[in-house]
Amino acid sequence: MDLARALLGVTVFALAYISLGIFITQILSINKAVEKNSRTSGLANIATCFLIGSSLYSINFLSFSSLYKLTPAIVVVSLTIGLASGLNQLISNNKSKRTQPIPIGSQDAFLPSLNTIIFIVTLLLTSARISYDSTAIYFSNAKITAYLGKIQYFTEDTFVASAFQNTIQYTAIMQVFGEQSARMFSWICGLVIIIFTLALAEKINISQKARLILISILLTSTAFIDLLGDGKVDLINSAISIAVVYWLVTSEAKKEFLLTGFLAGMSITGRPYNIFLLAVFIFLFYFQKTILQTRLSKNTIKNITTPLFWISLGAIPVGLFHLLANWTIQGHPLAFLNSLSHINPVTGPWDNKPETMLTLRLLYPLVATFRNTPQSLGNISPLVIGFAPFILLSAIRAKINFSLEIKILTASSVITLYLWIFLFFTVVELRYVFFLWFVLFVPTAQIIATVLESEARFFVITKRALIFVLLFFMLARTFIISTAAYSPIDQNSNPQCRGNILCEYLIAINKSAPPHERVLSLSAYRYYLRNDLFVCSSTHSDYDLLKQSAQQSVNSFWEEVIRQGYTYIAYEFEYTTRHLQFGVIPSPENTPSWLKLERLDHTNSNIVAAYKIYLDNPPVKAQYNCRENNKNILEVQLLP
Repeated sequence: MDLARALLGVTVFALAYISLGIFITQILSINKAVEKNSRTSGLANIATCFLIGSSLYSINFLSFSSLYKLTPAIVVVSLTIGLASGLNQLISNNKSKRTQPIPIGSQDAFLPSLNTIIFIVTLLLTSARISYDSTAIYFSNAKITAYLGKIQYFTEDTFVASAFQNTIQYTAIMQVFGEQSARMFSWICGLVIIIFTLALAEKINISQKARLILISILLTSTAFIDLLGDGKVDLINSAISIAVVYWLVTSEAKKEFLLTGFLAGMSITGRPYNIFLLAVFIFLFYFQKTILQTRLSKNTIKNITTPLFWISLGAIPVGLFHLLANWTIQGHPLAFLNSLSHINPVTGPWDNKPETMLTLRLLYPLVATFRNTPQSLGNISPLVIGFAPFILLSAIRAKINFSLEIKILTASSVITLYLWIFLFFTVVELRYVFFLWFVLFVPTAQIIATVLESEARFFVITKRALIFVLLFFMLARTFIISTAAYSPIDQNSNPQCRGNILCEYLIAINKSAPPHERVLSLSAYRYYLRNDLFVCSSTHSDYDLLKQSAQQSVNSFWEEVIRQGYTYIAYEFEYTTRHLQFGVIPSPENTPSWLKLERLDHTNSNIVAAYKIYLDNPPVKAQYNCRENNKNILEVQLLP
């Protein structure tokens, strides 16, 4: 029942996005272009309008929360305006146009049914424990911003404004429909990704059977499916990126190029590394298209640069807004450059060993398929590496008539992907290059379909059985993970945590701490603190002061802890040393004589610890505490 209510809430947002997107396409006279080109998929038009509306709402919410205040009333009014703006057109389009289902034979009816069941079951993951980065950065930032109504964040992420461009939508959903509904926004974006991937496949003449297999490839890729219920932003951004690819194939006129540029701009500002990925991909696409279709001529440069010009022009307004967002949030339009200076593009922040990186790069297809790490967060479908090599057989190649666009897209994806993994340290992070893999899944699906139709009956039945076994495994896996990691919101709206030492130890603080106590949160899983403790916990400005004090001496560190009014400590070794890079590890062994730490958790672990702080005539007094302001909102305030 909770899932149904939450799904209803996120559906309201999705309808408002789509309705606003329809209105904008009409105002700017690009609705005919959208409709004309969306014949490759009956849902591509709606998905495009969803992304246009989502992007504009993101800009709207981010503007309110950084320049003034984002409140539930503002969100409701914004949604109402969006719903009203294009709702009539949405309803009339629905009546006049019916999306034609993909024709399937009776022998294949089981595959789409199983795909649908798996995707619906992934909704259960929205009640599971969220990932490390989600609670450390994205979802926690969205939650504290939702509570205070203004931009607030816990740690100085590399790209603060970029993170908020996507997570501000979580914030708005939380304010009106709650955290469970906000968790489902990633699931909606996953659906948009499936729509655009199918639309792209149909546009470039992939067979109907291959498109069914394409969905199976997506749903057997754990790097994709595990994020459907998470609070990260990768699927939000990937939905925009794959839409860019679809519109690259579709665009023919100036307004379509501008639309492509707008979406590309949103993708780049939401994930700045896309300035490399999309720029390289788009250039390779138009370079190949021009050379292969028209050969070299005096118009070659013009044919390449003209679409690039209009696409760039469409992206510029988004870039300018992003600079404004950086200025309002961090005080300088180029604030992110300071964070970039601390990143080594070769080994990254984790100082990866060169020999390990080289091995990962050389074995990349195997790594992407089988190596699952905290950085990778999943793998691509084994169907890719299992079937793609069949293209080397002349008998298979003879039966596949790949269109020129498939070849161009595949070459662009492979070149961009390998440039990325050989130039930068982010090799195993598949979520960064999702859209490239989505493109590569398309020809792979056609290869699989051809193999299943080409061999002896015994091999066909065996390979079909393997696909179905893999799908059933994913279905069972989703049930098991969602059950094992089930961490719902309780009746007091507090998120629960089960089955993970990194957040279970916080239960000791949640149970013992009086209301409104300040917790020094040296832990990524702060989201699972009791709501009042979460709001009163340490933020990025506190960490700056504590790091400066720690660099002076251990005593200075503890004195600053007392000045900030902390009475509890949630400590996690990895987060404290690697992420925050504190010079001091809080423990009973390094406290001054006037301070004592009592351990509250019973984990008996060096990885995490929960402490209560006791004082005996400290040399400094608390200067801050957490209490309600005149609007009955909890906030950290200076003591009178």
